Amino acid sequence: MINKKNLFQIALIGVFIVLQTRVGKSQISFFNDSLNKSKGFGLDLWSNVTAKSNAFPNHFYTTFYQGGYLTDETKRKAADKLQELNRFGADADFNLLYRYSPDTLLGKTGWSYTMRVAERRHLNLEMTGDFFNMGFFGNAMFENKIAKLAAFQLDFISYQQIGLGLEKKLKLNDNLHQWGVMANFLNGRNAQRAILNKADLFTATDGAFIELDINGSYNRTDSIKNRQLIPNPAKGAGFSFDLYYQLITKDKHKLQVSVMDLGYINWKNNAIAYNYDTLFRFEGIQIPNLLELNDSLVRLSQDSIVNRAQKSNNKSFKTVLPTWLQLSYSHQLIPQKLALNAIVRYRLNDIYLPFLAVGATYFYNSNTHAIFHLGYGGYGNFNYCLMVQQRIGKNITLGLGTNQLEGMLMPKKANGQSIFISLKSWF
Repeated sequence: MINKKNLFQIALIGVFIVLQTRVGKSQISFFNDSLNKSKGFGLDLWSNVTAKSNAFPNHFYTTFYQGGYLTDETKRKAADKLQELNRFGADADFNLLYRYSPDTLLGKTGWSYTMRVAERRHLNLEMTGDFFNMGFFGNAMFENKIAKLAAFQLDFISYQQIGLGLEKKLKLNDNLHQWGVMANFLNGRNAQRAILNKADLFTATDGAFIELDINGSYNRTDSIKNRQLIPNPAKGAGFSFDLYYQLITKDKHKLQVSVMDLGYINWKNNAIAYNYDTLFRFEGIQIPNLLELNDSLVRLSQDSIVNRAQKSNNKSFKTVLPTWLQLSYSHQLIPQKLALNAIVRYRLNDIYLPFLAVGATYFYNSNTHAIFHLGYGGYGNFNYCLMVQQRIGKNITLGLGTNQLEGMLMPKKANGQSIFISLKSWF
């Protein structure tokens, strides 16, 4: 039988590295909360940790990440929730945005400079139910059957950003407009990408032989660990752009449109690539004399799937960033008391499904408000967002919340967990 640990480890290696950050916010936001104020400087800090799946419960993947023992009961409970295609996504971000709004820029008013530094990590994983079952329970259950191990996709990327941008705000017919653009230099730290277009595993009766028909690819940066805050040398470099627009009408309607992380990273030539397109058949090991071990095991290793693949050393590859597209709308139904909200979100170059959320903002007073959203889509199914913002003094706002409230209320049963924090100041 196939060594289930080795096969599954290839698929999930690095999955939960992304969860090392402790606090967070759901998504980068460039929108200026002081748009209708005359403030010369702004400083926004926000950070995010979020993980969501349409199948895997929190207890399962947190135990896996922490290196704990996965009991048969834990694995069976996870297997009972499997879908035809099972998704998992995780993000960990830390961002600092600075905004300077001079009285005039080249004789024009309403312009602002923006600068951003950020640390970003992202992972997405998609696998079939057969892949999960074979990885954790072995291939005995597939005796005289074909296990469908594809479609399978794993992407992990870690990088840093330094961005410079321009904003413009203007007032037309009592309506406030804000638009902006930011260009980012990306310093690549690590990346992995695994794709299986086809992977059919047949197990003969009594395990007499196994046969794997596989077509796919695997790319990763070099495995040299580099724990410096700014890696030296960097493993990759790239560029990205952010575009955003906001409209606030005199009737208290707010519309926001944004495109973020539109770009790529090109990884250096010391990256490694494998391409798989082969039919592999394994019928066991024959050792004529146990007292005279020959090179049978060596020949088996040379006939492994890895060595049958076409390996390319010193070959660069490109990672296209998972680009956010978001449209949000808000209207103050009861001025200074209650607003209704709606969000549509999608992520290009990713396994992310279209996401839709509706909710409300309740203003307890001029300094405190809470936001609640009910959403569906993304990496999972239903999720619930709760955020509380509190103004401290005249010029500071603190926000704390979660995009996966169900993960806090039912940590062992839910399929997601999230926490984010934001600190905004203008002066």
